[in-house]
Amino acid sequence: MRSELEQNFIKSPYLRCFFFALKQYRRLAFPKKCHMKLFCFLSLFLFVCLISFLGPIRFSYAQDKQSLGSDQTPTGAFFTNRPVIRLASLEWPPYTGANLPDQGASALVARRAFAAMGYDIEISFLPWQRAVKATENKIYDALFPEYFSERRLSHFMYSHAMGSSPLGFMQHQKTPIKWQTLSDLKSHVIGTVKGYVNTAQFDYLAQSGQMRIEPEMNDYTNMKKVAMGRIPLAIIDQNVLRYLKNTYRHHWPQSQDLVFNAKILENKMLFLCAPKTEAGRKTIEIFNQGLTQINPEEIMNRYFLHVLGQNSVKIL
Repeated sequence: MRSELEQNFIKSPYLRCFFFALKQYRRLAFPKKCHMKLFCFLSLFLFVCLISFLGPIRFSYAQDKQSLGSDQTPTGAFFTNRPVIRLASLEWPPYTGANLPDQGASALVARRAFAAMGYDIEISFLPWQRAVKATENKIYDALFPEYFSERRLSHFMYSHAMGSSPLGFMQHQKTPIKWQTLSDLKSHVIGTVKGYVNTAQFDYLAQSGQMRIEPEMNDYTNMKKVAMGRIPLAIIDQNVLRYLKNTYRHHWPQSQDLVFNAKILENKMLFLCAPKTEAGRKTIEIFNQGLTQINPEEIMNRYFLHVLGQNSVKIL
């Protein structure tokens, strides 16, 4: 009687296929001189083919090249059976970005929260207005990172906070502006980014025509306008300004003339948003549960320290 181990060994589909191929090979007639070489070659070839194509075989990796610590959740896996959440986002470094380590601080938080619940994520980086519209049309399961906005509530539901964003103004260090209330800034033209939510009061004043704004497609364009003196102020996240100054310090020295205004607008909370559907409710529920399993603030702080270093933006 064969042992159970021997029986399982013989029952292996790999071995059955191999021995079948070997049996067919032996029926062929070859000159004796090349018989052994061909046998070895074909045996190796068949073995590689079987391992490569018969399965299933699962591969995973414990850590990306760009992970930020030994306890990182990997940014992906090959041939896993874990369900995938499709997320829409934007290029907003250091929070999100296709070419950032772990695709950004907020992306790392999202990935770890979903991973804690047994899900992988797939992120598409789009212009922000397109990302909002695509998620609203249910092309994506959710959208992030987003500030809270009353006007979004008609289409989206919000998760628990997944981080924070110090929002304020960038200005030229040679022309600092002091203000106490937004009414003090009504005489100034202020740069904004199209489609971005700012503070409720600022957006109300801008939409009602009480605040003069010049919307642009991104923060970098606003940086150039402030650096060249075309506008005195532009709304920006403090960490975004730090990242952009670090990025352009060598080939655009004028970027170092930009500073963060001393008075912050608001420390905005960041959220993940999903369409108001049953599937969207489930996505938010899974994400919220995942957030309780991790420490978003610690993850983001460690990320900023790794990516931005100790350098801070000068505040005037």
